Amino acid sequence: MTEATLISYAGKLTREQLALVPTPLGTSTHKPVPHIDVVQAIETLGFRGNRGRKSRKSGGKSGESG
Repeated sequence: MTEATLISYAGKLTREQLALVPTPLGTSTHKPVPHIDVVQAIETLGFRGNRGRKSRKSGGKSGESG
């Protein structure tokens, strides 16, 4: 099995570079996820920066939020 180490001290990787990072083979108990897939999933969910985040307050017994 070939191993790869992702370390970037000097700067950020481009999306193209990130997409080229090899994903290790999975096993019956471990399924690695490509780094670029994680980035795209986070962006899809809207958690980039402060976008998509809303402050939610717990409501009272009536379920109203304050």
